[in-house]
Amino acid sequence: MDLGALPDLPTTGAVDINSRGEVIGLGQESDRAWPHGIHWRGGRIERLPDGANVVRSINQAGQITGIEGPVSRTNGFVIPPGGALVGLPFLPSDQNESGLVVGTRYPMSNLRTVAMTWFRGHLRTLTPPAGYAVSIATGVNERGQIAGTLEADNGGSRAALWTDGQWTVLPLPPGADKAYASDVNDRGDVVGRTDAGLQYNPTIWSRGRALVISDRTGEATAISNRGDVIGYLESSDQRHAFHWQGGRLTEINPDGTGWSDAVDVTDDGLVVGNTSDNTRSRGFRWNNGRVEFLGALGGADSYASAVNNRGQIVGAALLPDGQRHAARWNP
Repeated sequence: MDLGALPDLPTTGAVDINSRGEVIGLGQESDRAWPHGIHWRGGRIERLPDGANVVRSINQAGQITGIEGPVSRTNGFVIPPGGALVGLPFLPSDQNESGLVVGTRYPMSNLRTVAMTWFRGHLRTLTPPAGYAVSIATGVNERGQIAGTLEADNGGSRAALWTDGQWTVLPLPPGADKAYASDVNDRGDVVGRTDAGLQYNPTIWSRGRALVISDRTGEATAISNRGDVIGYLESSDQRHAFHWQGGRLTEINPDGTGWSDAVDVTDDGLVVGNTSDNTRSRGFRWNNGRVEFLGALGGADSYASAVNNRGQIVGAALLPDGQRHAARWNP
């Protein structure tokens, strides 16, 4: 389905979709122009308020987060359901269905980088524990647990989980010297990567233990509530998406050549991503080993960016004239 565009924003692309089918995305006057946020709901398309430039996420209630611009690229915003845009002193990375927004302040002064949250008008700083100088927040679950990374005074990095007002440093697997967290599910399982020298590997932390998913170079980027993990694996000249669940790792390479990347996963294990064979780029959905390519809008390319738990996928696709429009693919 072509989600369309606005007269002054003819180039559009969808970024996220909630389970009610509301979609947020970006519109541009041209490929070189700074984008502006757009909201699709109830068959209508509307421009978001000034300052809502780079949208990031929309939750079930319709709360929208993103990055302000173009004047300041270090501040974020949140638009509560039915409310006005609220500026944030940090860049949002995730939010949960309760409306808790998490992210990181990247100051342009001599202040240190620190994780922060916003909830119903209240800001909170997630101060690093003793021995650590920097905290970064990357994901949040419905219990309010926050996955992040702590950087020590000596430069070492460790994956961590914020629970009940304090950080817990997650263990390193044997041989690793650094770790970074990407996401957390409602069970408190955290995914990311661990480094051993110049080698880095996708890793999951569950029940207090670290498990390296593959001995190949790569990173785990997201995890579902069922425990489906997605990410990427790298070789000398290629990057391929992967799915891991219950100890079983599957490399996803729809084209057989070129690269692929997984961008989102549902709670029942449906993976969406993108692939390119160096002649065209196509979005895809993968489920239990079966791949289906996402069609375009008369042009050659398509691109997936998110999927909701109803299996609705959003992204962008090319029209016959080469223009790019936001698109939605239904199950």
